[in-house]
Amino acid sequence: MRERLLSILDYRYFSRQPPGVREAFRVLRREMEMEREYEKTRQRLRALDGEIRLNLGCGADVMPGWVNISTDGGGSESRPDFYKFDLRRGIPLPEESVSFIYSSHFFEHLTNGEGQGLMRESYRVLTPGGIFRMALPTTHKLFDYYLRDDRSYWHMLPIKEMFGREDICYGDLADEAIYQHGEHVCFYDPERAVRVLTEIGFREARETEYLEGVDLSDELRRFGSFYVEGRK
Repeated sequence: MRERLLSILDYRYFSRQPPGVREAFRVLRREMEMEREYEKTRQRLRALDGEIRLNLGCGADVMPGWVNISTDGGGSESRPDFYKFDLRRGIPLPEESVSFIYSSHFFEHLTNGEGQGLMRESYRVLTPGGIFRMALPTTHKLFDYYLRDDRSYWHMLPIKEMFGREDICYGDLADEAIYQHGEHVCFYDPERAVRVLTEIGFREARETEYLEGVDLSDELRRFGSFYVEGRK
């Protein structure tokens, strides 16, 4: 049935339809093609054995030795340890099958409902004692720098690359950090992140320090991140 639908949703058929119908067909076709790709990912994930460590929403930051899951690999899609999947659909792995879950600067791109739903999914697939760890942007610290007009860290920022100009004001930087062109849709500070993890059921949820070998090591990312983890 799926193949039949895909075969008729071609230009010859829907080019004769009203614009709204054509757009609906295009969306349907994309959704069906993505679902077919995601089903291949589900099969690959179900075939995994041994210890599993997940890197959720990795983008281009694919980590060797981890199962890296994202809708966009930033050029890493051909790597065998990259798995293309929309994590808003959940984590397609059985309960208590994962020892460690990591995510860096991803949950602020999800709505509250989507992000906390994924945290619950993470809890479900973790083994007892398994660790959930996430790095999130230090937007809360930016507020303090902004109010004090403290520009002591600007030398670390690729200002020209970020804005296409060098004569920016603090409002430009705050807008970029908080909203990131509409990509940031949720805000966490350490207190809120710890509370959410605790309410989901994680034990020993707390803000913690940079972890060598797991967290991304470049200076700017370390400066702009705080780290929270909890244990199942």
